[in-house]
Amino acid sequence: MPLPIAWLRNEREAKKRLRPFLLDYLALARAAHTFLESSIKAVRAAATKPSPLAALVQARILVRISNDLRVIENAAAMGYSTQALGLVAGVYELAHAAAYVGTDNSRAEEWENHDVVTDSYPPRRMRREAVRTTLLAVLDGIDTPSEAQLTKLVAQQEKFYTITCMAKHGNPKVLRSQGVRVEGALMRIFHGPYMSKASIQQSRMALFHAARMLFAASLLFAKPRIQHEPAISRMYLNRAQRVIRRIGQIMKRPLGHDIEAA
Repeated sequence: MPLPIAWLRNEREAKKRLRPFLLDYLALARAAHTFLESSIKAVRAAATKPSPLAALVQARILVRISNDLRVIENAAAMGYSTQALGLVAGVYELAHAAAYVGTDNSRAEEWENHDVVTDSYPPRRMRREAVRTTLLAVLDGIDTPSEAQLTKLVAQQEKFYTITCMAKHGNPKVLRSQGVRVEGALMRIFHGPYMSKASIQQSRMALFHAARMLFAASLLFAKPRIQHEPAISRMYLNRAQRVIRRIGQIMKRPLGHDIEAA
């Protein structure tokens, strides 16, 4: 009779060892959750009539993104970096679905009536439009990219999405660095949490991008719905700037910084 895997013990140990490497990224995730709460409160404070269908659809998507980020936090913190990164593919799709719907009630109605089981909404061919919308919303007031720059930024986002899909679908290029180590004639199998320099980078990538996408989707939800209330809008955008600064600080550091001792 084989011995049971010591899941809880191994996960507690992994969490303890990984925490110093993930602190800033977990803090960003918490900031994204807090910003979602601020977005909901701001829209509620500015509302003068019942929310239209578009707001309802976006709210549903935002709840799913926030819950997915919470699962990604737990997976990354306990040493399941590939699983965390694979979940970001869905967050990417959902965040840009929220951007695509925007304040357009006709698109929201299409989302409500969508019944195609082989494809989600919006169709894949429309995702680049949604990515553009997201980028422009986040960059508004910070930078005004040229069309060429915007095209390059969209391509970068789509390249990142490809990486998350590799993790999601178990692409060999991802799996080759996970779960097994060969040392001479010995093969060590890590059934459960796994920690290496590559896995820490994966966890950081998952946390950073899932958090920034929850932030972007929250901004897209609230900003157009509170712009008629200058005081609320000003306070809200100040909060957004704090999160943007935190994102910027993390972006300045390579994913592999300070993990030589891992």
